[in-house]
Amino acid sequence: MPEKQTHKWLLQITKKSQEDANELPPNDRLAVFNSIRELLIAENPYAVQGVKKLLDKKFQNSRRQEQGNWRIFFMIVPGEIVHLKHQYKGKLVLIAIMRRTESTYN
Repeated sequence: MPEKQTHKWLLQITKKSQEDANELPPNDRLAVFNSIRELLIAENPYAVQGVKKLLDKKFQNSRRQEQGNWRIFFMIVPGEIVHLKHQYKGKLVLIAIMRRTESTYN
């Protein structure tokens, strides 16, 4: 049985990202949640394959992770946190989950 990997980052979900997650089609939901989990267990979520820095200054510290036709927008807030007796490297703030369209980045 493979060893269970623990999260290195505490997940903070914005109201927008919660609404987006609730609207995901069931067949896409698992893939998107697995991508978010991959970010949470990574030493450096910004170095995970498929993560890109957003270039617009209004998204200065934000990144996006590609998952099929979905884009997962997030940012990292570093700084050790202890929550429910578990130590985290900081927070991963889930900003939004959007379907990739021509207007996604406008």
